[in-house]
Amino acid sequence: MPPPRHQTASAALAAVRRHVHQWIGLVLYNSIYQNILLLHIYRIIKFIYGFFSRSTELSRICGASASSSSPSSSPSTPLDCLWTPLGHPTSALVNNIHAGTIVYSNPSSNLSIPVGNGRRASVQTGPASATISSTPSFSTLIDPASFASASASSTLTARLSTESTDSSVSSAQSVPLVIEALGEDPSGVHKQQQQQQEVRQRKKRHDSTSSSSHTTIMDLRQSKAAAGMIYRIDRCILFSKELTAERRELEAADCDPIEVTRQILRRKRFPDSASLSTPAARKLQYALERVASTHQLAREINQRVHTKYDSTNPAHERKLMLLWDLLRPQDKLEGRYTKQWTEIGFQGKDPATDFRGMGMLGLDDLVYYAKYYPMSSKHALECSHDAISWYSFAIVGINITSFAVQTLRTRQLQYYLFLNGTDISVYHELY
Repeated sequence: MPPPRHQTASAALAAVRRHVHQWIGLVLYNSIYQNILLLHIYRIIKFIYGFFSRSTELSRICGASASSSSPSSSPSTPLDCLWTPLGHPTSALVNNIHAGTIVYSNPSSNLSIPVGNGRRASVQTGPASATISSTPSFSTLIDPASFASASASSTLTARLSTESTDSSVSSAQSVPLVIEALGEDPSGVHKQQQQQQEVRQRKKRHDSTSSSSHTTIMDLRQSKAAAGMIYRIDRCILFSKELTAERRELEAADCDPIEVTRQILRRKRFPDSASLSTPAARKLQYALERVASTHQLAREINQRVHTKYDSTNPAHERKLMLLWDLLRPQDKLEGRYTKQWTEIGFQGKDPATDFRGMGMLGLDDLVYYAKYYPMSSKHALECSHDAISWYSFAIVGINITSFAVQTLRTRQLQYYLFLNGTDISVYHELY
């Protein structure tokens, strides 16, 4: 006879109870199941919040408030100091799409401070309303006198000075920077002359696109926060399924950041999405211009990589000869095809064969390093001739170029570029 109906139901309930206890035990004592459960709970909560909320994550990052219509009541963001409450720019960084967000200041110090890689600053001491001018230029100098008492293996504090760009500024400020000494001449005379020559060379480098506009002082923490905000906007666009077309437009050579801003304002439900004059729209456009400039930099780098070295091109040949003169000024090159090229790390008589992987960019980086960092490059070349731990100087330099290009192509340098700028000189400084 079949078992009674109530016994069958009780057995089924006991089986269900047993399976439930097993699953609870797995969740409580297994971290994998815990993570899966928490992930589903997070997705459910995020879906419920997004369903009832009128704003999106991108609009919240830009400081757009759906509940308030006045700009004064909008949430504050790290980029607010770049505009006045009426929307007028207070910084030259707003109009320079290749400039980063980093600006140093130290009003209580009388030393000079560098304003990031590729920028110089003129700081006016005084009350809280002091202003700082930031323009794209390589004028950060290292004081040769601070190297006089340095040993070969010690680290020292170098005073960094900046060249003033405003005649009305009476004093400059600086912050100590710890750098590694590359060695010391016993007499100290020869090394000091090399240092002074390097200072003069670096001082001559400037950008013709510099601006004399003033900008509100931002300390290092605020500059990093501003770069982090742009980075978050970039990641939101990168992983958004709704903004695939806008992301492709930002990567295009003929990108129009203003039009992309209008499209994102509509798609992401910004308050007053039809207006570009709102604070959130200004900050979004500022961020999109920086994102587009990183793609422009990547295109320039890729173009140099794909430019193959041509032995029949006089400009290419002159740059190669310049590399030899910078690294071996005391030795005269016997000819174009000679074994002497192996002394600076090439593999054979013709260095052109070593640039097949990285094209002209490999030569550009080597020349930049040797030209603007003569002491460091000559020291690295000298170390490459060690009897035990030797290496090929030029080949290693080309491999470093390959690594730098790979990090740029995989978007691992986005935060670095947002912080320091997207000019090609910033890439060379990274190298």
